[in-house]
Amino acid sequence: MKLILLLLLQTQQCTMTSDTSNLQVTTLLTAEKLNFKSGEEEIELLFSVRNSTEKKTKFCHYMTPFETISGNIFEIKNAAGDVADYEGIMRKRKEPTAENDIPVAAGQTVSALFTLQGSYDLSKPGTYTIRFKGNEYMNNLPDSNTLKITVE
Repeated sequence: MKLILLLLLQTQQCTMTSDTSNLQVTTLLTAEKLNFKSGEEEIELLFSVRNSTEKKTKFCHYMTPFETISGNIFEIKNAAGDVADYEGIMRKRKEPTAENDIPVAAGQTVSALFTLQGSYDLSKPGTYTIRFKGNEYMNNLPDSNTLKITVE
């Protein structure tokens, strides 16, 4: 059984055909489980974007899990409030084009499966909170809610 939690997105601004000021875009962060064994399991999550309006929209996939994690797009904290270090790649991108947009029809949800391994240091046991950091200049999506996981 998968847990579904709300999350909101953002990335480098691509060509937008709809008025994003009136959009109600939410994302879902889903985990098949919330407890992981350090070094033994991949922390796999599902990131989904839902268009809750009656108009078709699109967003740029830059700086979202819809491309490989290639930037510090999540805020991950341990129980003491310390931020987990981003250890992944930093990608320099060309100016976005229409090919970088992901269309989302009215009422539709689009999803991307991803792992946190190789991107963030979650090697120490404990409870972590994960929140997607939106970016109005990259994907024009808002910050997400917070998901809590445990690493044993």
